[in-house]
Amino acid sequence: MKLLFVGSLLVLVSVVALAAAEWRAYQEAIAPEPPRPPDPVIARIDPAADRSSRKTILWQTSTGPEDCDELHDRRKSVTARDLAELIRTSDTPQIRDEDPCLLLQLGRIDPGTEVEILDGYGSLTKIRLLSGTLRDREAYVDARMLVRAEGTLRPRS
Repeated sequence: MKLLFVGSLLVLVSVVALAAAEWRAYQEAIAPEPPRPPDPVIARIDPAADRSSRKTILWQTSTGPEDCDELHDRRKSVTARDLAELIRTSDTPQIRDEDPCLLLQLGRIDPGTEVEILDGYGSLTKIRLLSGTLRDREAYVDARMLVRAEGTLRPRS
């Protein structure tokens, strides 16, 4: 009787241990540990870039410059149409001085502003601002305006 009791207990413990080991192997196969993200690449807006001391434009989308060019082309055609209408009616034209591209821009930043490079999109680079009034915002900037800040890599927070 004792042999039957001890044998049954041994079988029960073996089944539970085997089930636990299989469960662990199953979980590791289904949900592997996610890969560690790469260290961020830190850069600065190039203070030496030749752009007549203007601030660098931050675009809201990766197609911002192309969209801006299209808006300017449309505005020129509308202005030509308004001028033809003025000549025909001799009324005073409406003056539009605002830049139509302001809607596509996030803002402008000073040279030397620290940024994290997130991704590239043709001539534009997606960045996250690490300093300044627009800190932690993501935007697109002309890739030629960036210079890598070597030795300034920091872990993600």
